Amino acid sequence: MKRARQTAEIVAQNHPNAKFLEIEDLAEISWGDWDGHRVPALNSLLKSWANGDFEAKSPNGESPVEVERRAVPALYDILQRPEQTFLIVVHGRLLRILLSSIVYRSLDHMQKFTHHNTCVNVVDAIIETDASKLNVDENREEQNQLAERLLQEAEQRGNRRADDNVVDADEEGG
Repeated sequence: MKRARQTAEIVAQNHPNAKFLEIEDLAEISWGDWDGHRVPALNSLLKSWANGDFEAKSPNGESPVEVERRAVPALYDILQRPEQTFLIVVHGRLLRILLSSIVYRSLDHMQKFTHHNTCVNVVDAIIETDASKLNVDENREEQNQLAERLLQEAEQRGNRRADDNVVDADEEGG
């Protein structure tokens, strides 16, 4: 959470009237023993996730399912605040987990969300409290197609798919 906090503090300097909150449940995935190290096994873990094993995790780290269980409720708690505009600073894997969970209601698509360091993702949220108005099943296919098209466009623009805290030794040439 250190680097996300540093980025948020820089933003706060330019917006001194904005409230600054640090929410522990929005911390990046814990890479456990791998945190800050070059790890050849990272590709294997990413492949496990791509194949739908969202319980897989690094030694003493967190799985995407564990992160989703703590972070998604924290995000929804933020949306219940009286402010209308939020800036949420998070790291890459957490961002993928959150976006896949809120856009698809599933972790199946987290590998498709790409980003660059210090990129800005704008998410407009409409909070509907009347479940009868949601029509989730009726709109699911249309929502999935739109999200898929937007992800493909982002990928064509050259966005990458790498995690910030762990470096795959093969990608770094060693």
